Amino acid sequence: MRYFGTPLIEGRLDDRIRERNYNTRDGFIRYRDNRTSLQVDWTPSDAVTVSNQAYRLSSKRSWLNLETYCWIAADGVCSNGSANAGTPGRILRTAMTGIVHDQTQWGDQGSVTLRTQIADGVGNDLVMGFDVNLIKLTYSHNFGSDPQVSEVDPFAFDPGLIIDTQGIAPRYRTRTTEYAVFAEDRLKLGTHVSIVGGVRYERDTIRRWSIDYPGGTGTETFVLAKRLHNVTWRVGGVYQPIPTVSLYGQYATGVDPLGTLTTYSTGQVQFSNAVGDQVEVGAKAVFLDGRGTATVAAYRIVKKRLLAQLTPTSPVEQVGQRSAKGIEAAVSLDLPYGVGIDANGSVLEATFDDFVSGGTRFDGNTPPDVPEALANLWLRWNATHALQARAGLRYVGRRYSDNANSFRVPSYTMVDATLSYALTPRLAVDIHAYNLFDRDYAISTYNNQEWVLGRPRSVDVSLRASF
Repeated sequence: MRYFGTPLIEGRLDDRIRERNYNTRDGFIRYRDNRTSLQVDWTPSDAVTVSNQAYRLSSKRSWLNLETYCWIAADGVCSNGSANAGTPGRILRTAMTGIVHDQTQWGDQGSVTLRTQIADGVGNDLVMGFDVNLIKLTYSHNFGSDPQVSEVDPFAFDPGLIIDTQGIAPRYRTRTTEYAVFAEDRLKLGTHVSIVGGVRYERDTIRRWSIDYPGGTGTETFVLAKRLHNVTWRVGGVYQPIPTVSLYGQYATGVDPLGTLTTYSTGQVQFSNAVGDQVEVGAKAVFLDGRGTATVAAYRIVKKRLLAQLTPTSPVEQVGQRSAKGIEAAVSLDLPYGVGIDANGSVLEATFDDFVSGGTRFDGNTPPDVPEALANLWLRWNATHALQARAGLRYVGRRYSDNANSFRVPSYTMVDATLSYALTPRLAVDIHAYNLFDRDYAISTYNNQEWVLGRPRSVDVSLRASF
């Protein structure tokens, strides 16, 4: 968790530094979460079910790291576009960052399900519920500390220590409340047709106070109050021509916040949530007397009200749009002698439809970090009642790390395997091998010239017990 990425050298991943961590020796990331919940389920009759869950979640999360690394090119300038300069051939380390989230959340979620038989072959299932929660967050950081910049040899170096000239202290706090009510309904018309629908209303209120230290004493100042409210809904239908085949279609709307509600800032207060909609059609089938299942779906998703900026100095506007359309399919098959196959895949096209940033229009480009092809293939073998083996092939297609699609992250294929053995009916040992061929691959990017590498060849051994 102290790893933030591997810098590219001359625009390529250098195998010689794949196991180097350029963070400082004392960098850390620590999470401590505690959740307490009370679940109550009541079924007074076959037609009514009532459920409720009350919970409290406390979370203390801390970061203090040197997070950005770049290789210095022959002209003495960092290759990541930051304009930082240094000694050619060395790694420049910047972005010392310290953050602490101290958060507590209380909430309650409840629902009631009503099952009604209207007539012969006609039935209705209705679910109504609510979701309320309160989140208190104190956000601490050291963003005013003097910059920590250092150069190291790419291959052999002293990691050094964090130099924090300011210290991490509370800088602001927020109080976020959410109230939501929802309902979902399924009307079953005979044995072949069902109509489904749902609606949700949500209202969020965020209040924020800044914390300053005049004279060394913390002083709070109220800086903003923002209210967001949205209604989302969906409607669809399911047709079963035979009991083992279902054909369905659905239209749904959705809402995304612009970032995280609990860290809402004055720069976001003028904007509303991003909105979107999705159309999906598909089919599900069971075959070979239940030994096989298959699904296929085609969809189109559109998100609107994204943030766009004409030039670096012009105001940010909420006018952008992006979309994706694709096909997904999955099949599972049980064969004789305990052998089985599970396979799934997806191909899609994701594009910016309306997006301008820094005076450049990116319409038609692929949004960053979106692979447009993915596939998984798993072979399983139940050798005996006690011994099970699995081998899997994972493929993730190429993607880009920037809006202009100038920096491409290559595709990768991984091979994993699992062996499980039941020592007793209540005790089993699992051996999971990852990346058997020890391939180098990037699961994400920290910037255009810094890749976060995936797990190398490794083995996990675990013991499972039931009692």
